[in-house]
Order: sequence, then C-alpha cells, then structure tokens
Amino acid sequence: MFEKKPNLALGFILIYFLVLTVGMRNSNGAGIKPNLKTTHEKSNFKKYTGHIELENYLKKLSTFNHQMKLVTYGKTYQGRNLPLVIFSKEGIRDPKIARKTGKPIILIGANIHGDERTLRESVLVLMRELVQKDSHMNRLLDDLIIIITPSMNPDGFEASQKGSRKNALGVDMNRDYMKLEQVSLFQFVKNILHTWKPHLWVDGHNGGRFPYHLSYLCSTNAGVSKALSGFCNTKLLPFITKKLKQKEYKSFYYQRGNKSFWSIGGHKTRIGRNYGGLINIISVLFESPNWQNKELGFKSGLVGLKAVLEFSSINKDQILRVTRSTKKRVVKLGKNGEGNVVVKMKYGFSDKRVSYLIGGKKVGSKREIIKVENAKIKNKIIPLKTRPRPFGYLLKPGFEKSIDLLKRHSIKISKLKRDHYLNVDSYIIKDIEYKKVYDHKKAVSVTVEGVSQDKVMFPKGSYYIKTGQELGALVTQLLEPETSDNILKWNTMDFALPSKINGYEKFVLPIYKLTGQELD
Repeated sequence: MFEKKPNLALGFILIYFLVLTVGMRNSNGAGIKPNLKTTHEKSNFKKYTGHIELENYLKKLSTFNHQMKLVTYGKTYQGRNLPLVIFSKEGIRDPKIARKTGKPIILIGANIHGDERTLRESVLVLMRELVQKDSHMNRLLDDLIIIITPSMNPDGFEASQKGSRKNALGVDMNRDYMKLEQVSLFQFVKNILHTWKPHLWVDGHNGGRFPYHLSYLCSTNAGVSKALSGFCNTKLLPFITKKLKQKEYKSFYYQRGNKSFWSIGGHKTRIGRNYGGLINIISVLFESPNWQNKELGFKSGLVGLKAVLEFSSINKDQILRVTRSTKKRVVKLGKNGEGNVVVKMKYGFSDKRVSYLIGGKKVGSKREIIKVENAKIKNKIIPLKTRPRPFGYLLKPGFEKSIDLLKRHSIKISKLKRDHYLNVDSYIIKDIEYKKVYDHKKAVSVTVEGVSQDKVMFPKGSYYIKTGQELGALVTQLLEPETSDNILKWNTMDFALPSKINGYEKFVLPIYKLTGQELD
C-alpha cells in the first residue's frame, strides 16, 4: 500500500478558518473568559491599580466583547481622562438610543474621594464579569444598560501613595454637587447624570464602622421624593442585605452607633446621593469600612455591587415605574403651584426600633462584637421650616452669574419677551452673614424676617425659572434662600447684597416668587 500524502492546501484552509473562528469568538466574547488581572489582584491585594494601569486594563477588556464601549466623559484639572464604560446588549454609545430601549440605566461610580479606593477595585473586576458573554452578570444586559465611572477623581488618587480625599485644587468634590465649580464634578453631572439620566445610581466610598463589611444609605433630604427614597429603603437595601448575608458579610446603614442609638450620614443637598434624589434618581451610597483588609473589602464590595445589578434586573419594571411617576409628580406640583418646599430640616428618632452591632474591646488581634438590641435610630426626616411652592421664580437682568449656575444643572430657563408687571412674593431679610463653608471663604446665609407682596415690573430679558419641570425639586432648593445650598449661598448674587443689614429699613432679596398664577 502506498502512504497517503497530506493535503497541505486543505490543512492551510482549516487553520485559516480556525483562526478566523477564534477571532470572531473574541470579538463578541462568546465562550471566552478574559484572563486579565488588575494590579490589585496581581499584587495579592497589596497594591491598588494606578490610573494608567486602569486605562490599559479597560482598553484590553473592551476588545473581548462589542457589548462594552469605552469612552471618556471629560478630563480632570490636571488633564487625566475620566473614563466612562457602557455595557449593553446592543453595543450602545448614545444615551438617547439607550433611553429608547426602555431598559433601566444603572450607574455605578467610584473614587470621587481619591483615597477611597476599595470599591474602585471591586468595579474593575465586576466589569470583567460583565464582559464575559453568557456569564450571570452578562445575562443581566438582557434587562439593563449599565454605565460605570470607575475613577471619578484620578488626580486625587495619584496625589500620593495613599491618595488624597480632595482633588488637585484641595476641594472635596462630594460637596460640590450644588455649586458645580470643580471641572471633573461638573463634567460628571452634565455628561453623565443629566445626559444619560440613569434610573439608579450607586456611589462607592470608603467608610462605615466595625464589624460591618458594607454600609449603605439612600437619599435623606426632605426635598427628595418619598417614593424614590422609600423604594430604595424598603426594596433595594433589604435585597442587598440578603445577598451579602448569603456570603457571610454583614451590612447596615451608614454611619455609626453606640449602645444607645444609631445615627446616619448627612442630609445636605450638596452630597451626591441627595443630589441624585433631587434629580429623580434612585440613589444609594456604598461605604466599604476601613477596618477590613484590602481583599475582604474588595470581595464584599463586589458582592454588594452584583446585588444591585441583580435587583435591578428582577425589578426593572418597578424601577422604571417609580422614577417615571416621580418625574410626573414633580412637574404636576410645579404646574399647579401645590404644596410646600422644606427649606430647613433635621434628623429625629424614628418610631421604629433596630438591632445592630458595634465594636467592643480589643483582645489580642481580635475585637469584641457587641449586639445592641431594640435601640433607637436617628434617621427620621423632620421638616423645621417650609415655604409655599411657587409656579416659578423670576430674576431680573444682571444676575447672569446665578443663571449660569442654574444652566450648569441643565435647568430650563426662559426669558421674558416683553415687559411684565407681575404680583410676586419676595423675602425681607433681617440679617445676613458671611462665613467660611468648605472652600468658600464667605458663603452667604440670610435670616428672613417676612414676605413682601408687591407688583413689580420685570423688563424684557428677565429670567423665569418654572418649577413645573422634571428638575423642579432641584429648582426650589437652589432658589429658596433658606436652604442649605442655593444661588445666594454660593456667592452668585454678592454684588446685589449689603455687607450687613444694619442701616437698612427694609432689604428685599431680589429673588421673586410667582405664586398667583403661572406665567404665560
């Protein structure tokens, strides 16, 4: 018998198609598990992933699956890229197209404080799982569009070996949401929050108390819709708690407790999760407590983030319904001039009792865990002062600095096309105070003595800001002068204010409220 010679041509063809098939599988992610590791993982959780390393990791990751799109939403003060990663079944880049899918848009952000790095690492590994086609996380893209800003303050991250809480200008960006003076934060608010309009937002930080592995908190400002905060508190948080418990991780509300009561984080609108609620986003804070080692914090954070995505998939219709109804209600209240605006609030003790864990004495390398049962929790929102909600607010020409701030928040503003004589309310100021608040040396606070009701002439070109718009809750917080964060507070009207009230018989603040009827 003769030996059969190999068919070389056929062999080359088979090799060609094998390579082509592998390349095709790589392009759509099917059957391929990315073997990329973060610097954090490669160092056995001793070193965090640097900004350039993060960018390279994301670039490589994006080659595994067309469902992942890597773009930038801006640059920092020092010129670093601010990455945005978009995951969708359709390979979407455009937020308008994303909204047309009818799927909830879920936003995960991390590292607005440059030295708070744990959940940033959790997010990087979460994205690797989202890329792997037919994985559990990837299948959630049937129901969701997921957008991620993994490094919101790279300047702060790279400031030193430990990083800096603040940005390159020494400002805490998680207190800049209402004044929007920092370039990185402004780009996040404009290009992410107000352009993509996510339905649910997780904001990742480091904080909380022993012995919890993850702390969380929903929006807690009185201006936020009770439907939004209620959904977050009664639906989302219990689901996260359950998923963490299944992996033997402990979780509870941010921030701290003792043997008598538990207290939570702040209620001011300048904080991210409260700002998110004001613009109709189900917003939740994640805090990874620093008592954990890096590996434990990273792993518990990853479980928490996965829980949010699983919850969002299961409850996608409810998420869409509650955010849609909230927007409609905000518009209706403004158009009808209904209800009151809470301008001052505080926390009080809830009628509900809770049980929680706190740390006790340290014995050797271990710390005692104390269980506090049937204790009080200081998380009840108590309005201290309210003002009637107007149809809108009016500012005369000359207050362009104030108008610019409102525009930076994507608030709709119209100009009067002719002179108008209008019956309006305005505030009579009893006292004015200038004092340092965060990075403002002379932030403004006023004490209102009463309300002046007058017929005022508004010239052509005056500005009208109606409350009957989707951002109506934000409008009232920025234009009511007694709130914690408003256009007066952050020095946009200084030129029109006296240094002190003494010597004035009556000083009327030049913010006018239209309460009688809507302006045509």
